[in-house]
Amino acid sequence: MSALTDAELRARITSFAGVLRPLLKRHIEASLKSGVGLGAIAQLAEAVGRPELSLTLVAGIGDVDSTGPSTGMWELSRLAADHEVAALFESVPLKDLYRRIKESAVPAVAAFADRLDAFLSDWDFRGPSEWEIRATTWGVEPTPVLSAVDRMRNVPDDEAPNTKNAQRAAQREEATAQVRALLEGNEEALGQFEVALKAAALWLRGRERGRTSCAMLMHELRLPALELGKRFHESGALRSPLQIFMLFAEELDAFLADPGSFTEVLAERERVYKDLFDREPPFVVVGQPDPVENWPRRSDRPVERAGAGTVIQGVPGCGGVARGRARVLTSPDDASTLEPGEILVAPITDPAWTPLFVPAAAVVVDVGAPFSHAAIVSRELGIPCVVSATRASARIRDGALIEVDGTTATVTVIEA
Repeated sequence: MSALTDAELRARITSFAGVLRPLLKRHIEASLKSGVGLGAIAQLAEAVGRPELSLTLVAGIGDVDSTGPSTGMWELSRLAADHEVAALFESVPLKDLYRRIKESAVPAVAAFADRLDAFLSDWDFRGPSEWEIRATTWGVEPTPVLSAVDRMRNVPDDEAPNTKNAQRAAQREEATAQVRALLEGNEEALGQFEVALKAAALWLRGRERGRTSCAMLMHELRLPALELGKRFHESGALRSPLQIFMLFAEELDAFLADPGSFTEVLAERERVYKDLFDREPPFVVVGQPDPVENWPRRSDRPVERAGAGTVIQGVPGCGGVARGRARVLTSPDDASTLEPGEILVAPITDPAWTPLFVPAAAVVVDVGAPFSHAAIVSRELGIPCVVSATRASARIRDGALIEVDGTTATVTVIEA
């Protein structure tokens, strides 16, 4: 990107305009079809008297894009067991770790650096809020990757993602055989089951593949824009490189012609943009929402902490029961406090969170559905998951002892 002129960067940013919308449309379609497939499976499982099998029938399906980073980081964590690599992880601050790894001439560390760069080349577009063009992805800032690898270093070998996926796949095959046996002799119902089973797996994979495609394309827009942002920040036209993302597409030419005229405009837009993160948007089906300034602030909303004995009801994401200390995280960048065997509690997750699922005993998310990212990945990695556990990340205290039942979709506070 640094070799391109400003005009060439501008052309690159806008060259994907006809691609992104169709990709996003397909992702939305796949998400809707995922819900249809899962709903059909749930109805069939209910009809044969085995409703508890509904999520098992779509677990361990394999070829789910969002689990790729977990597998790659797991392999890196095994290489990090080398004592010379481990010594860097244990002695160097995370913010300096990538630089120190790249500077090292020690053969084992150099080999780790090569594998790390290969991983970053494959997954450079992943990161928190990767849908957002302004997001900081792993290719731009690799520290979160090293943080997740550091958490995985202490996870036993038998907790490997591929091992747990194989266990879930075996459970899925067993559940499938049970339903087929119950439907034996009813050719119409059996045919419906086979179609629903195939469709559910196909569209769950398709949902995650569509998301990956959109995120990769967004990264192709992000990189040239970020290069422009750096240049105009250095020239003094922008107060931060990230303010380039406050431009509208139709303003690019005017900005390049007279960047100084946008300095105050973009600074004010960034202020409004950041303020939105503390606003709670209304749910509107028909009509128009209230003005943004009337939206309530999240920071003003009172929080009723969950005491011992409190049960938070959610929606099943992946079956199973786990008990452990709650680790409440608001960003996947903050993996340093998550210890193996703890339960990850988060307000929302996207593929950047996936590596944190590996050391976790279970996952609890404030929002989501059985076909949401957290649920799909949990079923692939074989850990209990509850989604739509409303305000769990605000109500559950960090460090509380909790029990997660992914089948009944309950989160019980044992010790507050």
